[in-house]
Amino acid sequence: MLASVSAWRSRPAFARLLRRFLEIFGGCWLILEPLALWRPEDLRWGLTGYASLFGGALVLAVIASWPRTTVARRLAVSDTKVTVRVGDVLSQHGNIIVGVTDVFDTEIGDVIAAASVQGQFQARHFPNREELDGIISAGLAGKPFETDGQKLRGKRDRYPIGTVVTARRGEDRFFLLAYSRMSVDLQAQSDICKLTNALEACWTAVRVSGQHNSVHMPVVGSKYARTGLPRSLLIQFIVLSFLDEERKTSLTDHLNIYVAPQDALDVDFVLLENWL
Repeated sequence: MLASVSAWRSRPAFARLLRRFLEIFGGCWLILEPLALWRPEDLRWGLTGYASLFGGALVLAVIASWPRTTVARRLAVSDTKVTVRVGDVLSQHGNIIVGVTDVFDTEIGDVIAAASVQGQFQARHFPNREELDGIISAGLAGKPFETDGQKLRGKRDRYPIGTVVTARRGEDRFFLLAYSRMSVDLQAQSDICKLTNALEACWTAVRVSGQHNSVHMPVVGSKYARTGLPRSLLIQFIVLSFLDEERKTSLTDHLNIYVAPQDALDVDFVLLENWL
């Protein structure tokens, strides 16, 4: 899928356009120059002809280098495909990662934002909050926790960052990953250390019960988690964390990272493509 015109605002996009133009223009020139030795009378184009060559090469370069909203690469070190795309992670099937807080709050509104991935997940897949709370309670049984008496609203039992609860809906598995801490004033907060521990635990859970199916996840750590890190950097961090775990034992043959449509302009896909 092609990105909008605004995607050209990045320096890597213009750098790629320049490379493509030089490749096309230079290639055409190398072909035409030897022909001029044999048929010089047919290749006396003048200024108009060369301007047409320049314009044609530029048009072809724009078409070839136009930024896209999907970047896919197969990693040579693990033969696993990584795809970053604009889309709805909750419309996918297989193994889907959903970020939650360390208290596994489920109250939509002032506690959990309805627009967050968790809020949308509950509205679309578990509209009955009691059902989800029952699944979470069963999944947390026997796991260590500390009760926070200062937290007056929502759940008070805090579980270690990286705790994972798996919720099933049909053939889909939703991995509820605790990667942020819910403060007493209902502000979720995470950082790079919490993300590191959480992702490591998440990959382990996917390896154990994911049956090697495709993994789908949002850009965890952005917006509501308040890490302060740009989405492009978070995506790179997720890929590196996944690759480190994939080196040990294969988790899946396809990792998909989804950027919400409203956040598409915050991610430089050309830069990501070059990095991958």
